Amino acid sequence: MSSAVHTLQDVRAQKTGRDPRGIAVSVIVPVSERPESLPDLYREYSKPIRALGRSFEFIFVAEPWLQHLVDPLTDIARQGEPIRVFCGQQTLGETALVRHAVAQCKGDVIVTLPAYHRVEAQSLPDLIREVDAGADIAVARRWPRRDPLINRLHTRI
Repeated sequence: MSSAVHTLQDVRAQKTGRDPRGIAVSVIVPVSERPESLPDLYREYSKPIRALGRSFEFIFVAEPWLQHLVDPLTDIARQGEPIRVFCGQQTLGETALVRHAVAQCKGDVIVTLPAYHRVEAQSLPDLIREVDAGADIAVARRWPRRDPLINRLHTRI
């Protein structure tokens, strides 16, 4: 899954008003395959967003068979961190997980990130600023590539 920051004006238009808490950035992390430590990912990715001084929320959406991996996030949310966790009742696939999460977003900017380290956290503020400056979409480049050789060859075909 590629990572992207984008505005969804069509989705926003369907919602009934803005969230009274005024959340600026919603971060969606679909958990469907090869996740790393989700609490560590949250800490890594939230730090530069927090440094922007903008309100934010993280939405983790998981396949039901990965419930045990998102449970620690619920504990962190109880400590006051802006995390929401949704776990499906049946296996849906990553697209359906993201669709569900987008419907739950309260932010003006939506960031999608994989559940494994592929995007440098320090790049997130620049991407968000690009959207603030009027870009419809800003995409992070995965560098350095950490994929196995067979995967890198496959993407060149």
